[in-house]
Amino acid sequence: MGHDRSPRRRTLRDTALSLTALAVLSQAVAACSNNPLTSPGRSSATTIASQPSASTAAARTYKAIPDACDVLDQALLTATLGPDGGDLGTPRSDNNSLAEIARCQHTYGAPGARSLGAIEVMTVKTGGAQAYYDGIRGAQQKTDTLTEIPGLGQGAYRFTDTQTGPHIVVNDANLYLTISISGQNATAPETVSVADVLAKLAQHAMIALLV
Repeated sequence: MGHDRSPRRRTLRDTALSLTALAVLSQAVAACSNNPLTSPGRSSATTIASQPSASTAAARTYKAIPDACDVLDQALLTATLGPDGGDLGTPRSDNNSLAEIARCQHTYGAPGARSLGAIEVMTVKTGGAQAYYDGIRGAQQKTDTLTEIPGLGQGAYRFTDTQTGPHIVVNDANLYLTISISGQNATAPETVSVADVLAKLAQHAMIALLV
């Protein structure tokens, strides 16, 4: 199955959602820059996999990277989707006054039956990513059915796009993370196994990005 349409649709979709939330983020940065994150959480949480308290989240910092594929769990993806097929295009990164964003798409599986893993890592420079996450989520819930994922970062959910496959979205401290799988082995409606793979990929990336 080719990927000529899916990456293009993914780019247009992500751009539209990003523009929707960017204004929210820019308005919130000044207000939250000197305040701890206020999302509720379990006070006893000490790991990424557990819902963090506000103070715990404020103490964490995630680093920016030029190549988002560097934090993909390649062992898990090749075990799940097949042999490494290399990057689809050149990994991209953008740097502006609010955040640094890195995007990458990587292929797996035999020729003619490829799957695509895509990741976007955004690290906010001042304050947290909560405003951006809320803005994107608000726009997304109008078109997709979102499933909350408890116990991963300050907030996380997953959804399945009919053309680009299952996605996971995570917010924690200054990090906004999205990972998706699409293609020959992953375009069917989301299953528990795919959901588990996405959650493991997100946790792996978060650990790799911690300062």
